Amino acid sequence: MLEQSYYSPSSQRINDLKNDQLELIDISLDDEFVDSSEMAAVETRLASSLAIFPDLDRNQRYQRFRQKFKRLKTIDNHFSTAESMALKGQWIAPDENNVRYHYEQILLLSPGHPDAEQGLQAVAEHFYQRASTRYQQGDYAQTLALIEQGMTVVDDYVDLIQLADKTNMAYKRQQDIIDG
Repeated sequence: MLEQSYYSPSSQRINDLKNDQLELIDISLDDEFVDSSEMAAVETRLASSLAIFPDLDRNQRYQRFRQKFKRLKTIDNHFSTAESMALKGQWIAPDENNVRYHYEQILLLSPGHPDAEQGLQAVAEHFYQRASTRYQQGDYAQTLALIEQGMTVVDDYVDLIQLADKTNMAYKRQQDIIDG
């Protein structure tokens, strides 16, 4: 008895179309650092692929894309929130609602993310600029407090370290003059 094959050229074409859809999604998510506009296009592509091929939601490759998309969307949301917090001046406080927190969350999701690392550097620079202004005003105690805040963000920020050394020397000289 001859076994009949249920595989037809049309089912091969459908599989090819599914694979083409998955490949387009794969290419879209290939870059670890996708921006917001690209995310919207990927989301549309994922939804349309599922509408055309409802069984894709059981496909492991498709599920991996959905998970990666969700992670990238979370990263994008953290960037948006960090920008919003910066506009409000919420650099390191309050807890879980500040610029540093959101950049650190991005780095947990995507270690080494260059934009998140650059964002933390910008926070440290913000504190350096404020501390420099206080230093020029001779307010050494406030200078040191701002340096400490900045170094909680980036502990090896060279400008902050150098300013701390300079401030400590100036503060000591000031105390020596006061103590006579």
